[in-house]
Amino acid sequence: MKKLLLAVVFLFFILLASSAFPLDISRHVSGSWFNPDQSGHGLSVEVLSDTRTLFYWYVYTPDGKPTFLVADGANSGDTVSATVYHQTGMVWGEFDPSAVDRTVWGTASLKLNSAKELILSYESTHDDSSIPNGSGEIQMVKLASIQSLQGHETPSAGIYLGMVENDIDDGEYPMTVLLTPQMNWVGFAEDSNATFGTYSLVGQDMSVNVSAFSADPQDPFSFSLHGGGQLDPEYRMYLTFSGQGMEGEVDGDFISADALYRRGVALDIHAGSHMAEEMVSGATGWSDVWPSGPTTFRFNGFMDPPLGGCSYEGTITIPDAAFNQFEVNLTTSGCGDTDGSEEYSGAGYQADVESLNDTRGLWLITTNSERPFVLWLTSMF
Repeated sequence: MKKLLLAVVFLFFILLASSAFPLDISRHVSGSWFNPDQSGHGLSVEVLSDTRTLFYWYVYTPDGKPTFLVADGANSGDTVSATVYHQTGMVWGEFDPSAVDRTVWGTASLKLNSAKELILSYESTHDDSSIPNGSGEIQMVKLASIQSLQGHETPSAGIYLGMVENDIDDGEYPMTVLLTPQMNWVGFAEDSNATFGTYSLVGQDMSVNVSAFSADPQDPFSFSLHGGGQLDPEYRMYLTFSGQGMEGEVDGDFISADALYRRGVALDIHAGSHMAEEMVSGATGWSDVWPSGPTTFRFNGFMDPPLGGCSYEGTITIPDAAFNQFEVNLTTSGCGDTDGSEEYSGAGYQADVESLNDTRGLWLITTNSERPFVLWLTSMF
């Protein structure tokens, strides 16, 4: 069991490295940008690929007439460097492409400071005083994102799915991990073991500290692991780890479930009664979910054998409704081998089950530093 859990834990290390370049230009930069103090002009940015970005600057001529500039740029790290063009000639209603006169206006660049902040630098090279001209820098913030492409202040945050291979027992294991904006991770393996901890990224260098918890009540254990590694250009991770006096090497592949994470979450659709399963023990029962504020929901429930008499209640808090991840706190009573109450905390997300018609579910993955308590709540509509 311990070897299995060790192997599964290392998937975290691989997954965490998927965001080793948190400020690089990516498709999440696409959208509308402006300066709140200069509302009336702004950018529309389209990241076409890893190497190319187009952006349109909606501005005005020196005499106040609206116009726009088109920039075609190359991506390099956190910066887009572009040649800027100005167009005239096409007549409204005729839309004759042969009438378009396209000239080079100058150059511009976008430098990404965070997922929601960038600097526009520009310099004109023409001598036409009737169109925009000059040079300078303008701070801009994200005004609107394309659906499912929202940016986050912590780009590494998200939902990750993957497989890990290890040389301890030549095993291969699947795992789901949540990386939170607070630089925590919460993970749950297919064999019901769980891992919780923190991570940090500096460039391509990664360090992690994680606690592993047994899901087997007949073989309870918890211990700490520490690791680090490098992400190579093929997005494959090689690590050395330590924990419980063991050392070894693992490697694996990962997939960031970006579309699932960035589609947002709306817990109001889950208000009502649910079928519930506690994934560690396999116990089933029921749960109710209801809103208690704009970003907070409450839930409670009861489990049948083998956790007969087990009840729980807690809260689900949405830090940012644009992202499918939330914080979970719950209290159990009479669960497992204790007659008293226990406090748990962790994270969760909303999942759709396509194999069941009109079914939605909530994953709530928590721990109390001794054991995991993982709920799968299924709502039928």
